[in-house]
Amino acid sequence: NWMALCMYKYLKDYAGSSLFLLYKAIKHQIEKGPVDAVTHDARYSLSEERLLREQIDHGIVTLHVMQDDADEKIQCKVLDCDTISQVKSKILDALYKNTPFSLRPSIHELDLEWRHGRGGHLTLQDEDLTTKSVCGWRKLNTLAHYGVKESAVMSLIPRQNDGFNANCKQPCHNCTGTYLGNSLSPIIASNGDVESGSNLHTYHLVKPPDDHGYPSSKSSERTHKAIPEIFLTRLLSTKGTIQKFVDDFFTTILTANEALPPAVKWLFDLFDE
Repeated sequence: NWMALCMYKYLKDYAGSSLFLLYKAIKHQIEKGPVDAVTHDARYSLSEERLLREQIDHGIVTLHVMQDDADEKIQCKVLDCDTISQVKSKILDALYKNTPFSLRPSIHELDLEWRHGRGGHLTLQDEDLTTKSVCGWRKLNTLAHYGVKESAVMSLIPRQNDGFNANCKQPCHNCTGTYLGNSLSPIIASNGDVESGSNLHTYHLVKPPDDHGYPSSKSSERTHKAIPEIFLTRLLSTKGTIQKFVDDFFTTILTANEALPPAVKWLFDLFDE
């Protein structure tokens, strides 16, 4: 609307930077620990309703990202419990850190390729024929599932087709199962999300109880009860880490100066009348 147009230059040149820094601080803090790709619960959440309470074993893995259009490899730190989509997102953040988000490719347009050995290429996916199934639940693939270790070489390539990489017919020695052709491929939905082609549910870090589906009203009611002190300490620590960015943001937007557009004064004069 007209107010947004009048505020554009002010937000772009002045107030927007503090909001962007706050966003980046929250994103960085949350991604330091495991984040469930299905429920979005996080170890370093700012809200107890989205707090990942289970103890998830994880380790930091430094990937060397090699792109054909780049002169040198870029290092990117991820977690071995990250799904393939989460890894692709973190790699894109590293590759396009100085590029507007609107000009970045989507994770659904790219495949993650693990380059290992002499000319060995393996396309990693959230779901494939090696995905483990337990009692009707499919566990999304992670780097640990594929056996990816420190200093592994990765590359983002354009998505070749709607299924598994047709060229990957060799067994994966670090995981169960064998990579086959497209005849047994999963279905890729129009929005880019992977569908298993069956009635199996998917989970990432924590499998829901067998008598429950995805989070319901009962689970949301439990979050309002008192939480253990260890979780409370973690919440307060996370909030304390980003407190400076919160303060800077509110100081910026609540301070009136010469950079403030006249349209704001006109609007509040209209309210006064």
